[in-house]
Order: sequence, then C-alpha cells, then structure tokens
Amino acid sequence: MAEVRLYSYWRSSSAWRVRIVLAVKGVAHTIVPVNLLTGAQRDEAYAEVNRMQQVPTLEVGDFRLTQSLAILQYLEKQYPEPALVPADPVKAAKMYEICEIINSGIHPLQNLAVLNSIEKLGGNKDAWAIETMAKGFTALEALLTETPGIYCIGDQLTWADACLLPQIYNARRRNMDLSAYPTIVRLEGDLNALETIAPAKPDQQPDAVR
Repeated sequence: MAEVRLYSYWRSSSAWRVRIVLAVKGVAHTIVPVNLLTGAQRDEAYAEVNRMQQVPTLEVGDFRLTQSLAILQYLEKQYPEPALVPADPVKAAKMYEICEIINSGIHPLQNLAVLNSIEKLGGNKDAWAIETMAKGFTALEALLTETPGIYCIGDQLTWADACLLPQIYNARRRNMDLSAYPTIVRLEGDLNALETIAPAKPDQQPDAVR
C-alpha cells in the first residue's frame, strides 16, 4: 500500500482532527511538519502541495487531499473499521451538525491568520477568540443534550469528537472559562483518557514545542 503522509502542525486543530481519525483507525502514517508560526505554509514548495497554504494535507502515494472534513470522508471510505460515522441517518446528520458548528462557526473565526489580522487592526485577539468560541460552545452544549451518551453522538466515537477535543484545547489555551459547559468539559475528560487517540495529541507530535 502507498505511504500515507500527513502535513501537519502540532497545534493545528484541523490537523489534530485528522490525526485522531488516523490513530483510531490504526492507519500507519508519516507526519510532515509545517511550521505555521514561521510561515512555512507560504513557502513556494508547500504552496504547490496545498493551494490554500494551510494544514492539513493528506498524501497517499500520488493522491493528495486538503481540508480536514474531506480528508475524514476519504479515510472513512478507505478504512471503514472502526466506523466513525453513525449508520443511523439522524445520528449521522447530528454528527455533521456538530462538526460544522466547529469547522465553520468557530474554528475559522479564531484561527491564527484571523487573530493576527484582528491584532493588526488594533483589536484584542484573545477577547475576539473567546467571544467566538463562547457563541459556538453555547450552541454545542445545548445540542449535545440531544445526543446523550459517552461521546458526542451516543456511545459511538465519531468525527464530532475528533472535531470537539481540539477546539476545547484552543479554548484552554485562551484561558476561557468553561464552567457554563459541563457536558463539553465531561467529554473533554473522557476523550483525553482514551489511549487510542493519545498519539494524536499535540505534545506527542515530532514538531511539538515542549
């Protein structure tokens, strides 16, 4: 089988989503670090790999794919076990809803590029990030009461969990008060305790700054 390579940055939440799925599915892969802080994503060579100059990028032989949810979809089809998308259409739709709140409603508004722009415009980037995350977390906390169980969607680990855990990490980095989100905090503890996803954590990455 062709070598699987993931272009990643240790603290990138979108890359972390993919690392979680690769770990849970037991897919052997090589991490190719891209240092977002030094602007490595804008290097000419990497711009040819990822036209958006972002991480993650997945390479499988000559096949190349960007955007985390597209990569998760590919991995689900290519490596169907264990299944990380519910077979039940209602549960699957709820999973996608959670993923999109994070992927579209939270993450892009408080990623590195946006926060740098906020700061250049004279704004408080931490306050902006926390306000953005609070709105999304409030929606998620309510939504998670509709899908009770061990994980985001009942008792099945899904993409929703892979999206949620990195976003909580981002909130912690900004010293966000999470006391209003007990379900999210409980999920954080349960997910962090899973040995299967431990290799995907930021501090386990080859480019991690310790």
